[in-house]
This record gives sequence, C-alpha cells and structure tokens, in this order.
Amino acid sequence: MPPYGACDLGSLNLTTFVTAPFGPDARLDLDALGDAAALAVRFLDNVIDVSRYPLPAQAAEARRKRRVGLGITGLADALIVLGLDYDSEPARQLAERAMRTVRDAAYRA
Repeated sequence: MPPYGACDLGSLNLTTFVTAPFGPDARLDLDALGDAAALAVRFLDNVIDVSRYPLPAQAAEARRKRRVGLGITGLADALIVLGLDYDSEPARQLAERAMRTVRDAAYRA
C-alpha cells in the first residue's frame, strides 16, 4: 500500500449459495453468487464515500484509488453440504468456478 493507503475488504459466504444442501441435487448457485458479488462491489465502493477517515490524506488516497477487495468464506462448509471432499478434483474445480464467478462479476461492476 502507498502512504495513507486503504483497502475496503468484504467476503461472500459460499454456504448461502448452496441449493438443496446434503441432497443429490445440491449445487452451488453461481448466478446468485455473481449477482451478490456485483452488489458487494457496489456496497464496498459506497463505503469509501461514507467513511470518516482520521486524516485528510487517508481520505484523499482512498477516494482517489478506490481499492476494494472481495473474497469468499465458507468454502469447506459449502463443500461438505455439496458432498465433496475438500482435497478432491471436483472440489478444486468448483472453487475455481466460484472464484472466477466472483472475479468476473466484480470486474464488471
């Protein structure tokens, strides 16, 4: 980070995007995840505008660069309710698709 820099961080809980948990039709709703990621980016960006910074230099740097970071949480729990082993290839592929979905929606937002 540069002097006086800031990054506004948030995360999306993957377990909330699992439909039909623990069942044969359990799946991760990537469309809903993408929609939530886009909304979260807008929310994080708005936080930059409404935050009260201790120093004017911090406010100027945050508002000029508008750094936000969006990630996921709950991967292990989501894999459990989807019936996937954490160290399996299907689990890795699902994690990759989830993060690609979040990344692409965030960039579009």
